[in-house]
Amino acid sequence: MKNLIIISVILAIFVACETTSQFSKVSKQQSSIKFYYGEVKTTSPDGKIPYGPVKYSLVKRTIDPANKMIIELVNQDEIVFKTVLTQTDSKQIFNVTDNKSFKGIITFEGKEWKWDKWTYDITMTDKSGKIIGSGELKENTLLTRKIFVTSDGTEQVLITEALKEISETEYNSKK
Repeated sequence: MKNLIIISVILAIFVACETTSQFSKVSKQQSSIKFYYGEVKTTSPDGKIPYGPVKYSLVKRTIDPANKMIIELVNQDEIVFKTVLTQTDSKQIFNVTDNKSFKGIITFEGKEWKWDKWTYDITMTDKSGKIIGSGELKENTLLTRKIFVTSDGTEQVLITEALKEISETEYNSKK
């Protein structure tokens, strides 16, 4: 059960990072909404042993540069997880939380609002461990690699994601 909670939290965090396609098309004052769908694989830290079947995530991401926020709704197995990212004064660093089970920092690389790479440094609020990893955007596909590390430093779970940008119509048909 604990692994399921960790996996769910990681899925909510995963989306917190895709930025290039949204931000490059948005001025700092306009809001926009993007949609994503794709596979989420959970394995042993070395990637060799699957921890259950492949899952699919459906994501709605609202980008609000005027308020320095990104709000993501991740739907997996009919459960919706909300993640909020808030830009800090350093511009490339965002505080991230679901206001329940995790909080931390996502650091982006590149020009502001046109980032294409990022790293995760997320702490579980129950002090069970951290989520560390990285992500990037390639050809409208969000690719992430995250590892859950227990509080004693043991790498426990690897989560990889490949999510493609989809239309709002496709998003609504998958809900």
